[in-house]
Amino acid sequence: MPGDDAANTSTNLMLIPEDGVTYSIEEVRALKLGIENIIETKIQNEQVFMGKHKHATKFWHESLKPYKSQMSGMSLIEPLWGHLRDPYFIHILILYGLSIAVRYLPDVWHEIVSGRLDALRSLIDFYLNVVDALVPGNALERITGESFLIEQSGSIFAPI
Repeated sequence: MPGDDAANTSTNLMLIPEDGVTYSIEEVRALKLGIENIIETKIQNEQVFMGKHKHATKFWHESLKPYKSQMSGMSLIEPLWGHLRDPYFIHILILYGLSIAVRYLPDVWHEIVSGRLDALRSLIDFYLNVVDALVPGNALERITGESFLIEQSGSIFAPI
């Protein structure tokens, strides 16, 4: 049956930038997301990019591994150093970088906390709130090998 051979599977994908954000075709191609023949077009006056993803898995999302959490919709993570897409490790690297700034760059950190760089403080505070919500669950999933859904009872996302 056609399409059963996962080694020869390809999927047409559409990349949709966030509202109000525009990219050039060169910027999208430079991300090296594993999507070929990327073209730019407009759908209902919104910029979109379309391309083909060849994969050796049955489904496209098994090879691209899109990221989705309570804090974001489905996203593709631009690989760091050409290969690192794991959000858990990216969070650890960012936290490590912040700890270096606090410990070894006290003058810069002071400027972030109460000086001319205080605009970064709100960004860091927001990021730390996201980390507080996501990283413990990611760590638990890594340790146990199980997937968890933790929601407050009675919330819109809680199981019925």
